[in-house]
Amino acid sequence: MKLLSAKQIASADKFTIENEPVASIDLMERAALKIVNKLLAQQELLSGYHLQFGKGEIKVFCGVGNNGGDGLVVARHLTLKGFRVKVFLVKFSPQLSVDCKKNLEALPANHFVIEDGKQLPSIASDDLVIDSIFGSGLSRPVSGFTKELIQSINYSNAKVIAVDIPSGLMAEDNKKNDLEAIIHADVTYTFQIPKFSFLLPSYAQFTGFWEVLDIG
Repeated sequence: MKLLSAKQIASADKFTIENEPVASIDLMERAALKIVNKLLAQQELLSGYHLQFGKGEIKVFCGVGNNGGDGLVVARHLTLKGFRVKVFLVKFSPQLSVDCKKNLEALPANHFVIEDGKQLPSIASDDLVIDSIFGSGLSRPVSGFTKELIQSINYSNAKVIAVDIPSGLMAEDNKKNDLEAIIHADVTYTFQIPKFSFLLPSYAQFTGFWEVLDIG
């Protein structure tokens, strides 16, 4: 099994985009569709969130970077398939990545913006949360209203699916991290290779069950 640092993963992404060749937004689409197909294969997980049911909602929390872009693609495809999806853009920075912005514009429904602690939505225990706030490039502890949001998700007892890595968890060294500002995922779908932190027993509380999805 290969292990790469967050910097090496970014280099692998860049190499794939330049040499396959594939546009970065298409690689994002490919990665997110892998997660959508995984979710659709688990009908017992999604059965309560379709239009004809009256259960909870699928709440997708997206950051402003490329991990957020992945979540927006997941949200788009689930919405088009008739699931009840609410999308929240977690605007911890005013600047969106190019691909995140394109996928936000491609959403078939309105989204909600979270810019401070007063805008945090209620999350019910029967909701399904898809976490794509921060990706593997995170290099400092999460703070402010984004930490409040992460704690709200954790306290909700909703089922949580993390996209690539639980938000707040760093790919390698978490010794100086704020462990109270990390998503507790039930399932983490990571891309291509596991992150080093996934292999440390003390961080299993954040990743839950994790699976590597091959995106080429």
